[in-house]
Amino acid sequence: MKLTYFSLPLISALIGWATNWLAIRMLFRPNRPKRFLGFKIQGLVPARQAEIADKLGDLVEKELLTPDDISLALESLHLEEKLGSQVDKLIDEKVANATYLIIPLNKMPFLRTPVHMLVNELKKTIRAYIRREIPQMASDIAREMAENIEIKEIVRQKIEAFELSYLEEIVIQLSKRELKAIEYLGGALGFVIGLVQLGLILIF
Repeated sequence: MKLTYFSLPLISALIGWATNWLAIRMLFRPNRPKRFLGFKIQGLVPARQAEIADKLGDLVEKELLTPDDISLALESLHLEEKLGSQVDKLIDEKVANATYLIIPLNKMPFLRTPVHMLVNELKKTIRAYIRREIPQMASDIAREMAENIEIKEIVRQKIEAFELSYLEEIVIQLSKRELKAIEYLGGALGFVIGLVQLGLILIF
């Protein structure tokens, strides 16, 4: 009888550990609804995957990656400089490809200014005009992307498309220590409860 009494803390510890172990596993399992004694049983994450995906998408869009954040990120890429360099390169290539047309024009008697000088001036004018417009173009591009990229929908679709086994693996890998701590804590609490029960039995 005494042995039974003194085994109470160990039994309670085992029950506490097993309860927490089962609760953690039931976050993801069973994947599909199962019937047991008339009750439907399904893991928390599989049962509410769509809702979780929707809430996470909403959180990411409103708190983590807002349209303003996208605009700032695009501005930090210095699109003006990169677009300007590409424009300069394109103009130079087009002029170089048209050299065979420019050379004969230099022989025209009515032209007082050499054609290549006219072309250079025209090139400078075009380059200056386009470079003036580039900041506004870059700003418009950033705004359009920020307004039209549906961050919430992208996140929602990604999470809903996750294989549950893959999602379970990610969560367990990221929080392995914490989950183990929860299991051990269940055992420790169960042991303490068993000691309290044992003390009450011995007292009364």
